[in-house]
Amino acid sequence: MMRAAPGSATDAKLEHVAAWHGSDVYNCRERLALELAERMTHTRRTVTESFFGRLQREFSDEDLEELAVVIALENFRSEFNPVFSVESGESCTMPWQPPKPRLMRARRPRQPHARACIRYRGATIMRLP
Repeated sequence: MMRAAPGSATDAKLEHVAAWHGSDVYNCRERLALELAERMTHTRRTVTESFFGRLQREFSDEDLEELAVVIALENFRSEFNPVFSVESGESCTMPWQPPKPRLMRARRPRQPHARACIRYRGATIMRLP
């Protein structure tokens, strides 16, 4: 059984996460984050303008950025990990091998450029270096 890490989610919240719609252990922000996770995970559901507006009222752009990245990463892991038989809570069991030496060649100097950002419905959701 999953247990909450000290100082993090309560055990009650972990126990009710699968049925969060009908549970009263989550606050408004947690419910929105869980709904965002569902909308990002299930391809038939989308993040509508109305829902995104609700998110913007509760979360900063930076909070939304972090939520979306974490949810996307977990969705990636759920597809990637089974390929290598990585089970939940385990480290990757593939043997580590040091990288092979390779010939270094001169690189062209980087050209300076303006910082870029990704915007969605008026909100900056990702800043690129």
